[in-house]
Amino acid sequence: MDGYSDLKISGPISAETFGDEVKEIPCSVMLLGPTGSGKSNVSLHLHQHSSHELLLIPTDFKFLECLVDDKNMGISKDSLESVTQQVTAYRLRNVRTRRLFRDKVYIVDTPGVCDNNISELRIIQEIQRWVNIHGSPKVVLYFHRITDKRLPGSQRRIIRLLEAISGEPSHSISWTGVVTTMWDNLLAHQVASAENGFQQLEAEHFKDICTPGVESIFKFHNTQDSALAIVNKSLLNNIETDLRYGLSTPPLRRYSEGWLRGGPFGKALYELLEGRIAGLQQRLQILEDDIKNRDVLENPELYAIFQRDKAEAEGMLRELEQERLEYLSLPEVPELPPSTGRRIINYVKSKLS
Repeated sequence: MDGYSDLKISGPISAETFGDEVKEIPCSVMLLGPTGSGKSNVSLHLHQHSSHELLLIPTDFKFLECLVDDKNMGISKDSLESVTQQVTAYRLRNVRTRRLFRDKVYIVDTPGVCDNNISELRIIQEIQRWVNIHGSPKVVLYFHRITDKRLPGSQRRIIRLLEAISGEPSHSISWTGVVTTMWDNLLAHQVASAENGFQQLEAEHFKDICTPGVESIFKFHNTQDSALAIVNKSLLNNIETDLRYGLSTPPLRRYSEGWLRGGPFGKALYELLEGRIAGLQQRLQILEDDIKNRDVLENPELYAIFQRDKAEAEGMLRELEQERLEYLSLPEVPELPPSTGRRIINYVKSKLS
C-alpha cells in the first residue's frame, strides 16, 4: 500500500475527528459536491442496511469511508438525504506526506450542495468559518456522478460557484480537482457513454477549474487504493501552489463575513438562494391545491401528511427568506482590507521612502 509518491502509509488507516482547538492545519483536502455524489455521508453511528430498505444509490461505500480501514467510523446508508450538515474534519491516522515536515493529512467533509435541508449560502458560510480558523485547504475535490447524463440548471450554477470560490487555477493556493464517481456501478453497455461524458466534463463543464496541462479530473473506483491515489495525485498537483502561499489570498477567505456579497461568488450564491425560494413557493402552492382536493379532505391520514409537508415547507421558506434579508443587508462593493501581497508591497515601500 505504501506505493504513493507523496503519501507515507505507516499502518492501517483510520480517522478521528477534532474540534477548533487545532488551529492552522498545514495539509487538508476538502470534499465538495451534491448530496448523493459519492463524496461521503459519514455519521457518528453505524447504519445497518435492512433487507427491505430501498437503496437510492447502489454504492457500498463512499470516498471518505474508502480511505479508512476502520469502517466503524460510521458507514452511511446509501441515500439521497445528506447526513453531513456541518463542516467536519478528520485526521487520518498512519498517513503523512513525504515532504520536509511530514505533515499529517486531514480530510474535510462539507454539507452536500443541492440539498433540501441547507442552502448553498449557509454551506459557504460554514466553510468560511472553518477556513478562517484552520487555514485554506491544500486541495479542494468536487464530486460528480458519471451516471448523470446531463447537468441540470442547479448543478450548472454550482459549477459557476465552484469556479468563483476557486479563483484562477494558476494563482490559487488551493488546488481544485474533480472526482467522478459511480464507475463501479456501470453496466458493460454504459461504459462507452460514460467515457464520452468524462471527456466532455474535462473539455467543457470543468475547463475553467482544471489546471492546464495537469490531470485534474479523476475516476473513483470505490476502493481504498483509488481514493488514496486521488489524494496523492492532488497533493502533488498542489506543490506548485505552495510556492505562492501567502502572496494570494483565495476568494473564499478574502470575501467572508461582511464582505461576502461583494465577492466573485456573491451573485452565484444569490441566484441559488432565489432559486430555492422560488421552488419552495411553487411547492407550497401545489400542496395547498392538493389539500383542497376532495379525496384528501376525506382521508384524515393523507390530510395530516399534506399538512405536515406544508408546515415543513413554510418553515424552510421562512429560513431562506431570512437568509436573503441578511445577505441583502451586506454591502455590494465592500471596502476590502489589502491582501497579504499588497501589505508586503506597502511595507517595503514604507521602508524605502
